[in-house]
Amino acid sequence: MRVVVALCCWGWCCWYYGVNAGHESPAVRRILVEWKEVRSSGLDMKVGNGKETIVGKGDAGVWLSPCKHNLFEWHFTIAGPPDSPFEGGLYHGKILLPPTYPLNPPVVKLLTPNGRFSVGVPICLSLSNYHKEQWNPTCTVTTLVTALRAHMLAPALEIGSIRTTPSVKRLQALQSRRWQCPSCGCDHTMFPNNRFPPPNGQEDDNRDFGMQLDNPKRKTSKNRGMFNLSARSRLLGGGVVNGMKLCIALILSFFILQTTWAA
Repeated sequence: MRVVVALCCWGWCCWYYGVNAGHESPAVRRILVEWKEVRSSGLDMKVGNGKETIVGKGDAGVWLSPCKHNLFEWHFTIAGPPDSPFEGGLYHGKILLPPTYPLNPPVVKLLTPNGRFSVGVPICLSLSNYHKEQWNPTCTVTTLVTALRAHMLAPALEIGSIRTTPSVKRLQALQSRRWQCPSCGCDHTMFPNNRFPPPNGQEDDNRDFGMQLDNPKRKTSKNRGMFNLSARSRLLGGGVVNGMKLCIALILSFFILQTTWAA
């Protein structure tokens, strides 16, 4: 009797798990297909066992992967478009896929301060959840991330956008290179400089800026670059004012001393 019960239980388990394995949801099947295409294109990005960030060899300017704990949440990093204030920056974000994907569009957010989009706020794109009427099920997560990268150069008019000066965008492009995602563990400091050069090739400024972040009181080796320009102006302006104050103080001290000696 025990043998019969054991065989029945074994047969039921095989049937149950076999049926479920062979009937994955259309969304899961689609996500797995897209992930395979991402890896074959060299656009994959993952965190290794040693917590190091491993980036694929693709050169499309976007790298992405689904989260280990949730296939419906993808994280990505995009390189700032060339010949723009974003050049040299590395911007991290996430995409939330609906259970009905690919029939319905996903939500996309940027997590790195960038000067173009609000951090952690859903962005209005023609391929995002704001425009379900324009969504095409043939679009992929890679298509969405690529479109977001190109859209960084468009005027800031959509929902989720912000307006900042080019100098702010350049400064945040530098800051983005030291950004780490607390959720997926992606670390932009692991992105090699030979493949991801600093903004406008400013290796020295990038190094000095890293020193400033580690030790704000430490003086840098060179006072040049986009983020040192305003500091230099303030320094010069403050020096003129302080010099005038010193001259006035010396003149007053001289007259006081003369009056004292004469008395």
